[in-house]
Amino acid sequence: MNKSYSLFLMLVLSALTMWAQNSDHPYKFGFGTSLIDYNAEAESYFKDVIDTGDIEFGPAVSRYTFGGTLNKSFSLGAALSLNSIKVNAKTGNTSSSLFVDGEINLNYHLANDYILKESSCFAPYVFGAVGVNYLENENPDVETIFPEGKLGIGTDIWVTPLFGFNLQSAYVRQFNEQGNDYAHHSIGLVMRFGKGADNDGDGIPNWEDACPDKAGIIQFKGCPDTDNDGITDAADACPNQAGLALFQGCPDSDSDGLADKDDSCPNEKGLVAFNGCPDSDSDGIMDKEDRCPQDKGTAAFKGCPDSDGDGIVDLDDNCKNEKGLSQFNGCPDGDGDGIMDKEDRCPKERGELALKGCPDSDGDGTADIDDRCPDKRGIKANGGCPVLDDVERKKIVEKINYAAKSIQFESGSDVIKASSYSTLDNIVSIMTLYPTTAWSIEGHTDDQGDDKMNQELSDKRAAAVRKYFITKGVADTRLSSAGFGETTPIADNKTSAGRAQNRRVEIKLVEQK
Repeated sequence: MNKSYSLFLMLVLSALTMWAQNSDHPYKFGFGTSLIDYNAEAESYFKDVIDTGDIEFGPAVSRYTFGGTLNKSFSLGAALSLNSIKVNAKTGNTSSSLFVDGEINLNYHLANDYILKESSCFAPYVFGAVGVNYLENENPDVETIFPEGKLGIGTDIWVTPLFGFNLQSAYVRQFNEQGNDYAHHSIGLVMRFGKGADNDGDGIPNWEDACPDKAGIIQFKGCPDTDNDGITDAADACPNQAGLALFQGCPDSDSDGLADKDDSCPNEKGLVAFNGCPDSDSDGIMDKEDRCPQDKGTAAFKGCPDSDGDGIVDLDDNCKNEKGLSQFNGCPDGDGDGIMDKEDRCPKERGELALKGCPDSDGDGTADIDDRCPDKRGIKANGGCPVLDDVERKKIVEKINYAAKSIQFESGSDVIKASSYSTLDNIVSIMTLYPTTAWSIEGHTDDQGDDKMNQELSDKRAAAVRKYFITKGVADTRLSSAGFGETTPIADNKTSAGRAQNRRVEIKLVEQK
């Protein structure tokens, strides 16, 4: 007995290491009753199946099975049967003997989706097995352990997915000197358990996993949705980016109706006409090709405007609101002197480059705008005016002093008489012709009256004349005034004619700058 059990245990362990899984509950355990017809012969096997007169029934529970599937068609199992049987003269023993049978079987299942549906409740199979059996014998010289081979048929009838009945019948051939054959039938209960192979470890067995080599989720029958957008990777055109079903799982980051993969500007909301790129100024030129994306322009100027219509785009036009010339970057040259207006000191007058666009009427090298004497050729150092020589100096002084003798005031006052204005204006014109000259205005009185009063009156009259000249445009820096009272007469104060000469204003040339 110990030998037989050891050998059987080794066979069972060997079988367990070979079990594979390919369905949801790949392991099967069963128990039931063995029916042994040890007197059957090969030629009467089927007859003996029907005629049960020679069949020995074992105890209520005398057979145990355990196995597992290899794939949808094959399974591997082990079985152990314990019976007490009577044998005939074939063995020379007619008493009840202990019969132990152990086997490893390979089953071909007809319910494999190729012949019958694997999910069918009726699951027939054919099988072959190898094993050993032990038959107790009182004669120690008689061999009691025999190797054997089996061929048979059977079926599982599943009442629920996990519980059912098993019916099986096998023809057994003992490999010994006697070459005994016998029939081995069984009936019992079977139960499924365990979980199928899960190559990708996602908790879904391979047999019902649509993607057995990629970890997935139950929602998609074991297929992955890497970006969690509700679309399986296999159907997702962008499996690593969460997207929309509308775009086969691809995102539309800027919500412009184009998937990012088809959008030339995926982060800017744009137009389908421009492959998703924007045209901010709506000029028909997309921003990425528009030199002026914020200003509506024309294709001729790559999207830039030309506000003044001078053929130079505003972007390159230094004077975009004035029609100008290309050589001046769009700025005008109103007077046509070759100097653009914005750099021309005299933009309305044709001038010279050396004088920054201003004319020099007298040709003295001083621009008219800077020339104090634009109609007289002078020198730059003298503001464009000529320097006075002694003869001319004398003539000018004489003209002014002669005119000054005609300046008259109200009696006892520093108020200039209106009749003297023309005289004063003539003097101003002379001073203007010679802008580099400076003048001293002196006031004088006769000796009539108080000396102090005469002094004050002469001061005021000289100041009044200076003020008049300033109001007419003569620079105040060119003019000074002083009163001398009655101290410097030029005629006899004892006569009225003399006193009239002493009441005077003198204008003297004091400096030529």
